Amino acid sequence: MNFITNTAKSALLATIIFWLLNLNQITLSSAFFFIGISLLPIFLCSLITISATIYPIFVIGGKTKLARKKTFKRYFPYYAMVLFSVSIILLTVTQFDPFLLSFLTSAFITTSQSWLWFSK
Repeated sequence: MNFITNTAKSALLATIIFWLLNLNQITLSSAFFFIGISLLPIFLCSLITISATIYPIFVIGGKTKLARKKTFKRYFPYYAMVLFSVSIILLTVTQFDPFLLSFLTSAFITTSQSWLWFSK
């Protein structure tokens, strides 16, 4: 999967997960407004995260299907452990702030899925 498609799908997935976790915080009439407004910052966060942390690993790993699978098996577990550890540290420092919890949950799920999309 190419970079732009992966980033767009990741941003859409992150938006859906984030707002599903925060549905009780907004009214239905304002939901479309907030979801629409949040698409740009979530896309930018996805773009920066994928281009800085995930995509370079796959570029270095190679373009063949076997190389992508090898790259995934070699680096994904470490990436997931580091991301999970950083998330737990941030949550502990902020005393499990609900907004940050939903943001980090959507980021963790989205980056994990992005790894899968790149490895296919």
